[in-house]
Amino acid sequence: AEIIPRHRLLLGGVVFLYGFSFSLLPFSVDNHALVNSFLLTSGMSSSFFAPLSATLAFSLSGHSLFAKTMGRTQMWNHAGFLLSAVGTSFLIHHVGLWSGFIPIGLGSLLTIVTIFFISPKDLIYHKVTKSFLKDTAFNSEMDSIEDNRPLRRVFTDFFRDPSIRILLISTTTFSDCQ
Repeated sequence: AEIIPRHRLLLGGVVFLYGFSFSLLPFSVDNHALVNSFLLTSGMSSSFFAPLSATLAFSLSGHSLFAKTMGRTQMWNHAGFLLSAVGTSFLIHHVGLWSGFIPIGLGSLLTIVTIFFISPKDLIYHKVTKSFLKDTAFNSEMDSIEDNRPLRRVFTDFFRDPSIRILLISTTTFSDCQ
């Protein structure tokens, strides 16, 4: 993440392909080859979401806040999925099945716009010098995780965070809705 500075552009491209493919699906139902190519493109592009969004989160937060940033990101993702599911259900019920694909395209456009609101100065890899990256002692120290707390304490500390509780509730609710 610190070395390759183009992951924002890659994430924007992946989100574009995903949204474009899903948004055009209802307009190509008579052409099976086109439907299959749109489904393939959206499926292939969705497999890049997790690593690219994790790279972006890492670039914004660094090692020390990465776990917390990813937890909060997942919490908001699941809350957004719930809201999107309710809104899409409303659209499909009142407008028709084809309208269920519109929020995916609009959400993709919104995501692309917000990705590029992030200033390169906010990303941590711009603050790291090349000599800093070559220091193997520092890199190995940052990649090792030590936690001397007993297992019971780890779990109680984990569930003490309100964002974790909200994440678990929204994940459970989202899974039940599916």
